Amino acid sequence: MGRKAKIVLGAITMWPLTYSTWLLLLLPFIRRGLSSPHGWEIQYRLTGFWAGINTASKFLVVLLIVAYSLDTLTNRQLDLRGRFLWLILLVFGNVIIMPVYFVEFVWPERGGWTGEASPRPRSHSCSWWASSCST
Repeated sequence: MGRKAKIVLGAITMWPLTYSTWLLLLLPFIRRGLSSPHGWEIQYRLTGFWAGINTASKFLVVLLIVAYSLDTLTNRQLDLRGRFLWLILLVFGNVIIMPVYFVEFVWPERGGWTGEASPRPRSHSCSWWASSCST
């Protein structure tokens, strides 16, 4: 995957978290606008807009869960336990964990910002569940 494709994937991965944060921050202002004398007009106009964005965002989250789950199952940097752990984390903590998985495995794996072909060296080769460490 090229650098431009990774940037697009990173932006798509960050969208659900960004959207959720902005929605929570703007909710008090939206409610204040709905309680105004012309609130029914605002509500009528925003209902279709928010419904469309919410539906698209939820569909995007499902697609990202499937894509990152498949990537987790084929990730050679992880052993079987690591794959299972990341799979569980991606399914249950999807909006928060997907950017972490992207930064940890997708972005640096094939070059990162510099476009180099070698993967980033792993500083930790021990797993918290393993009794021995491999070098």
